[in-house]
Amino acid sequence: MENSELYYRESGKIGIGSILSIFLAGIPAAAVLGFAYGYALYYIPFIYLNIIITALFGMGVGLVIAKVAHLTKVRNQNSLSFITFSIGVVAAYFGWVFWLYAASEQTLLEFNPFELFQTLKDLASEGVWSIFGYTPKGFALYIIWAIEAIIIMVTASAITIMQDGEQPFCEKCNSWTEQLTISENLSPVENLKELVSSLKRNDLSELMKLVEIDPKELIKTTLLISNCTNCNNTYFLMLKSITESLDKDGGRNKDEDVMLIKNLVLSNEAYAEIMKWKSGLKPPTLEETTEKMKNLHPDPNN
Repeated sequence: MENSELYYRESGKIGIGSILSIFLAGIPAAAVLGFAYGYALYYIPFIYLNIIITALFGMGVGLVIAKVAHLTKVRNQNSLSFITFSIGVVAAYFGWVFWLYAASEQTLLEFNPFELFQTLKDLASEGVWSIFGYTPKGFALYIIWAIEAIIIMVTASAITIMQDGEQPFCEKCNSWTEQLTISENLSPVENLKELVSSLKRNDLSELMKLVEIDPKELIKTTLLISNCTNCNNTYFLMLKSITESLDKDGGRNKDEDVMLIKNLVLSNEAYAEIMKWKSGLKPPTLEETTEKMKNLHPDPNN
């Protein structure tokens, strides 16, 4: 069984002030964004664009909540996800309110949920839009509306998790840590199990086998350290595997961003040793890169 003390684990703290702040910011944001969403959905009658707009709506609500949660120092992702999901329900409701307002040419602004749902029920019996000659009605339209609402709620919740899910908190100093990039261009990890095992023993030898490689390489490792700048006594290590590909124009696309090690606790001594190692990391020289290319693509005439 994994020893949880070797990794950062959130404290689960979320104050009443944080909860109130999130609702006080999240609900107005849901209303404002819901207004834009309702009108966009009505005036852009393309289902594929509507799906994107719906996801963007949820993302906007989630970003507002994530920002407030960060400022109020929430360290309880489960509670935050539940709160965000709840505000997502409100956001979907505002979306329907303002869609109906746009569809009625600004004659029907219905905030009463019972009246709103009755109006939507009446509209559903006739259908409100068509695609490829098909007009969803009744239960089929309810399913589509439910899917839209779920997209809003799930997207908003996912954004809050993504925003603070990787950033540890220093309970001693009551502050978030700051992330330092040691290198974005380290060689790929060959034996992750051995690397993790050695780091847990406070042995950095396996980590230091990684070398700086040409940034143009398509598979590489990113090493980051989170540090509390108040006490300079709290450190966490993060390791990611990045895989890229080249498109037909030579542009780079990120295909995979895989978390290899997430917020492993580091001792002060290990941090100092890594920083010393960092100062010695150097990108390959032109000669080394040229030699490597020769080895990869030998001259057929030789």
